[in-house]
Amino acid sequence: MFSEWDASENGIIETQVTHDDFVSNWERERSTYRDRMNQRYGSVELPHISEDIVRDNFPYWVNNDTGMYEGVVAPYHANRAVWVCHNCGTYGWKQGDIRELFKCYCCRSRNVTICRSGELSMAIRNSGLGVNMAAVFDQRRLRQREARRARRAARTT
Repeated sequence: MFSEWDASENGIIETQVTHDDFVSNWERERSTYRDRMNQRYGSVELPHISEDIVRDNFPYWVNNDTGMYEGVVAPYHANRAVWVCHNCGTYGWKQGDIRELFKCYCCRSRNVTICRSGELSMAIRNSGLGVNMAAVFDQRRLRQREARRARRAARTT
């Protein structure tokens, strides 16, 4: 008797939408939306770094085939779209489409460069900019070895 009060409205729905139908509808709607936005606001195509360049310049990706899309190694790593504002110095990464109207999220300037993070890495790598943490670690390791030698020499004398 407790569950009888809504029995007429609590039946199983006969027409269930399957997951595949839902996904195909979503993909179609997303494609239509993207086409409409590209037509309205324009789109900037930022080419991916080729698989050969990624494998030649980044040792991690030499034997690692974890790319989610065929033919694109490191889609969200070396091929991540990064933007740098030359007006305020802010940077960030961009996911999805890049519109012709893109501007800095901080100062709203259009003086922004968009590139791939792998390109940024290759440009900075041998420029002398910044602090290379591998060099810092090597200096630390050398300091610790010298300290151990000194302690060892102090114990033996």
